[in-house]
Amino acid sequence: SGSGSGSGSGSCGAASDLPPPARAPRRAPPPPRRRAAEEGFVAIPHDGTEEDAARRFGVGNPLRCLTLQGNHFTGAHTNNPQYFAVGNDTLRLKSVCWLEVGGTLKKVPRGEWEAVVHVKVDNTRFDGDWRVGVGISHERDWSAKDADATWDDACEAALVKTGVRPAMFRNKPTRLKANRGSPRGNKLLQQHLGQWIKLSFGKLRLVEEFSDVRFEMGGGSSSWCSGIEFGGLELRSCGLTWDQLRLIELCRLHKAGAPSGPDECRLQNVPPVIIMYVLEYLDTPLPDPMDVPANVVVRRGA
Repeated sequence: SGSGSGSGSGSCGAASDLPPPARAPRRAPPPPRRRAAEEGFVAIPHDGTEEDAARRFGVGNPLRCLTLQGNHFTGAHTNNPQYFAVGNDTLRLKSVCWLEVGGTLKKVPRGEWEAVVHVKVDNTRFDGDWRVGVGISHERDWSAKDADATWDDACEAALVKTGVRPAMFRNKPTRLKANRGSPRGNKLLQQHLGQWIKLSFGKLRLVEEFSDVRFEMGGGSSSWCSGIEFGGLELRSCGLTWDQLRLIELCRLHKAGAPSGPDECRLQNVPPVIIMYVLEYLDTPLPDPMDVPANVVVRRGA
């Protein structure tokens, strides 16, 4: 028994001299894949190149987002059941002459966010000025020749005042003499008539620690406007584009250009475990739960 206990203590002593077990290597994520087309996702009419559009639209993560649901939208007559119906999470326009509806996501953290409005339009027989940004409001006094505008003096003023570039488009049920067709905004809404769509206003870059991001649309019709339902304003956290993720994955695999050649990507000289660690912090962070207003829904997915 003495020898048994002695050998036991000896075993313990030997075990204590062993080095600690090695940590399991960090598992690398699968190679990035281009996101499949999202059902109902539609970009607003915009100017610029396809490359510009690729950097602005479809870049937010729908699994990491802030949402102000439509039942929290307010405006002229929205609290009057004769004109609007407030659902569990939507606001539906019955009929109104003076149209003014909007909602504000408050205390949004600094970073890049893609603004998406969930909406269903059953008819386009109305004038509409649609905007998303910081310190913005809709405009009413514009003519048919400005129906295709994606920027105006009010946008410029908001950019100068807040440092945040807003986004806008318009719809008008008329034909333009310049191109003998309907305005772009009206065409877009007609193409998705009666359908719920996720209307992307593109990426916003917020520069202050916290900002209040607002969606607002207004207009109307002399013969009254009807048949619009608002599902909410969504801000999707933005990270790297697919092309950027692809380049980083090639760097991780040491396939991003010939070593020491003119096209060498220096990032591929960084240990893969460090690359993976840094990637975890490249998405715009969601706010701390204590900073989220009570009327905002937060999704904290991958």
